[in-house]
Amino acid sequence: PVGAARALYRHALAELPSMPEDRLRGIRDCTFVHHGSSHHLEVAALSRTPTGEVHIAAPDGSRLSLAPAGGVEISGRFFRPFVGEQALDIGSASPADCRFAVLAAAPERARPFA
Repeated sequence: PVGAARALYRHALAELPSMPEDRLRGIRDCTFVHHGSSHHLEVAALSRTPTGEVHIAAPDGSRLSLAPAGGVEISGRFFRPFVGEQALDIGSASPADCRFAVLAAAPERARPFA
């Protein structure tokens, strides 16, 4: 019998703006607390601006933006349909982390079957 499972690991939400692109590509979902409610965002789209701001979009239209604010500070914005955009306090957002899939590196050149 052969079994397979997806390997996942976690990183803090505040680490996203400084995370290398190859690791950031494996993001699957993020969980955080905002105004006393727990939120779970499945990642449908991800982008990073030249200034290092990370934008995450969920299938339901929710968006999360995280930007470096100087030093180790991170500023965040959370948008929900029918609610609007609100500032997200990263320091008080506990627990606040994201899950990532381990991505295998592809060979530099495809090789034909022997």
